[in-house]
Amino acid sequence: MPAATSGRASSRWSPSYSSVPWLSTAGQSQAALGAMALAMGAENAIFEAEGEVQIGLTYMTGTLVKFGQRLGTALSGGDRWGWTPYALLWLGLVAGAVSGAALFPLFGLKSLLVPAGFLAILALLVARLGLEA
Repeated sequence: MPAATSGRASSRWSPSYSSVPWLSTAGQSQAALGAMALAMGAENAIFEAEGEVQIGLTYMTGTLVKFGQRLGTALSGGDRWGWTPYALLWLGLVAGAVSGAALFPLFGLKSLLVPAGFLAILALLVARLGLEA
């Protein structure tokens, strides 16, 4: 008899907060989502020039498209290093995704303190050195 039709199949799977770890933090997720939306908006505002965001910062595929376009331009005799900012940005997105996936099971939403602290340090450095975007 297939497991789906036996009486045992339904007793094996009982959805609960303990079986899906990220659901146990659902009470905190609205605050975290708000903080992430604020951070993405601030990030986009930093790289805005003449009313337009110059670099796609929050979309992995857009960054890959721009990387591919600039790499094609470089290979066809154009700007030799124009692809590097997009490659570095994409690698940063990948590093954030991998480190977030590694830290979240261990620390939950507290893992957001790692990138928040990193950005705070960068902001202090930028202010201290007087740099502009």
